[in-house]
Amino acid sequence: MCASCVPVLLVFGVFSIPSGSEYDACYALSDVCGHQRASLSKGRLEGYVLECPLHFARYDVRTGALLSGPVVEDIRCYAVYGSKAIRSMSSGNRICGHEEGAGIMYTKRGLGLLSLVGVLVVLLGVSRVAAQQAKAEFKLKLMGINRTLDPWKLYEEWTQSVEKRTNGRVQFELTSLPELGLGGAETIRVLKTGVVDVTETYGGYVAGELPIIEILEIPGIFPNPETAKKAILAWKPHEAKVLEEKANAVLLAMALYPDQAIWSKRPLRKLEDFKGLKIRVHSVALSSLVAGLGGEPLTIAFAEVYTALERGTLDAGISGTKPGYNLRWYEVSKYLVGPISMRPHVALAINKNTWKRLPPDIQSLMKEEAEKIVESKAFEAIEVWNKEGIEKSVEKGMEHLPFSPELQATIKEVLRTKVVPEWVKRAGGAEAARLFNDIIAPLVGFTVNAS
Repeated sequence: MCASCVPVLLVFGVFSIPSGSEYDACYALSDVCGHQRASLSKGRLEGYVLECPLHFARYDVRTGALLSGPVVEDIRCYAVYGSKAIRSMSSGNRICGHEEGAGIMYTKRGLGLLSLVGVLVVLLGVSRVAAQQAKAEFKLKLMGINRTLDPWKLYEEWTQSVEKRTNGRVQFELTSLPELGLGGAETIRVLKTGVVDVTETYGGYVAGELPIIEILEIPGIFPNPETAKKAILAWKPHEAKVLEEKANAVLLAMALYPDQAIWSKRPLRKLEDFKGLKIRVHSVALSSLVAGLGGEPLTIAFAEVYTALERGTLDAGISGTKPGYNLRWYEVSKYLVGPISMRPHVALAINKNTWKRLPPDIQSLMKEEAEKIVESKAFEAIEVWNKEGIEKSVEKGMEHLPFSPELQATIKEVLRTKVVPEWVKRAGGAEAARLFNDIIAPLVGFTVNAS
């Protein structure tokens, strides 16, 4: 299946609502949940409500409308009439189409002219895609963090640009951590071994294996966006070297995510409010910060946080201002606290064995397009993403609680006395301290030592 296509159903699980001994309505829907692309055919149906089996998003089968859950959009829905026409198709046949929910509407007259045209359009689309894939010399798989996140759109744009500029010689298949059933900590393993060809590698996720990369993930260390950008670009050559030596990978481009906010069910106005609070974190450095504030850091996969907040397993969760909004955390939390001045960085990296198989012209083109589309556009959009995340969450009913001056001072103290020293120890002592002092210290105004 090509990168621009998604699994769809020509006729997906027909839902029938009994009316005496007859069925008065049936529906055909996209099989793809808008949250983590789970198969809705494995879900639970109660009346007109279909529940996703993965994270319990609920849809109305009559309209495809979203009723509740960690989803942003409705799904496509097509009314189907006439049991004979329905029985003539095998329910659940997947096809490759360029529009999610591609399907055919049937009437009581069976396959009419509209239906026949629909079939021809779908089949012609499939033939064209098959022809494109047949001539592809290099079929690559890209794994991102999550399809709901804004950088994903940049990866889609990049892959499409590469496919176009190579005239189809390169074709991409896009997937994500939750689709593969993987945690972020497994990113280096799948990149290093070539299970996937290209990955979105987040420094916080891989800090256990490559703690030096977490140099940019120290929460609260950058006083403003300009400083964060300078630090990321200054660190970029060093990250390229680490990925080549430790992950068997070639760095294509860097990108970043918005400031990190605390999505909390309780107000956090003073230090005492953090005591014993169960807070989801996504990096070792954030864990260190939360512990330093008196909270209880818990590592839970990004895709699982909504349910954990909903069920009370978590009191709060840390994520970017826009990513948390995209996954509808405003439905299961009340207060948007902060944000912490932190721009998590990600590396778009390709397996070195895959890289060596590519001709020099394609290597050059891929890197050029990655820097132009992924890196440049991420830096351009980051402030918009950051602002949107806060404003849209407030529009949805959340209360924004910026850190008080007292909390800001406490965070800075925990940063200097706990978070940074613990990172130095994890990342190699003297060498980590040297890199920090050479690259980061001139930008943030303080140095560290190996002890």
